[in-house]
Amino acid sequence: MLDRQSALPLYVQLEREIRQKLDEEVWPINSRIPSESELGQIYGISRMTVRSVLNRLTEDGLLYRVPGKGTFVAEPKIQSRPSSRFGMLDQLNQMGYHADAEIMSLAETTASRRVAEYLRLNQGDRVVTSRCRCMVGDTPISYHVSYLPAALFPDFVYRGQFHHQVIDTIQIEYRHTIKHHTEILQVRSASPEDSELLEVKVNAPLLMLDTIYYSTDDVPLDYSTIVFRGDKVKLTYERQDL
Repeated sequence: MLDRQSALPLYVQLEREIRQKLDEEVWPINSRIPSESELGQIYGISRMTVRSVLNRLTEDGLLYRVPGKGTFVAEPKIQSRPSSRFGMLDQLNQMGYHADAEIMSLAETTASRRVAEYLRLNQGDRVVTSRCRCMVGDTPISYHVSYLPAALFPDFVYRGQFHHQVIDTIQIEYRHTIKHHTEILQVRSASPEDSELLEVKVNAPLLMLDTIYYSTDDVPLDYSTIVFRGDKVKLTYERQDL
């Protein structure tokens, strides 16, 4: 119950109480929690205060609402480290998920203006384009598009480079050393193509991570884009203390 003698506001106490119940799985995933009125009666606070707390927890992805039915416990988001040495697939398997990569295409194409800019090529130059989708069970979590300068990776398409992730193939098969990389994280709404690939509604929130990998000579080796489902994945960045 809430402590009315505490210096903490009641809404803060209620949020902590609900978060604790979610952490302890008092309410199972996808189960309906008590209504705003019921929670107000249980804790002796106004329905407006309860609603503000539930709205905040919904925005944080811990709860979700179904119109006409109530508020439900959301599935925990998968936590990924974008700068990790391990790719998304390795991270998921290490966390105990049964993840797999669904190869969509691997072919030589021509560089668009955006791809050419990131790889320091001329528009229309040949690039190796790899597309795959990360699945957890039957659920798509993300899809990955990678572009490599074809001149630096001869026969990439014909050598069947599906044994490693692209970044591993660059280093293991072609013996290029990656010195550093740049990441650009953006939030975007799902396009019709995103909707089909990730099985989400059009305009659903997505996370998009662009990464450019550079050699020891500061030559761009790979430009990749990973698009994550915003309702399934959260990205964690770590930094050294200053």
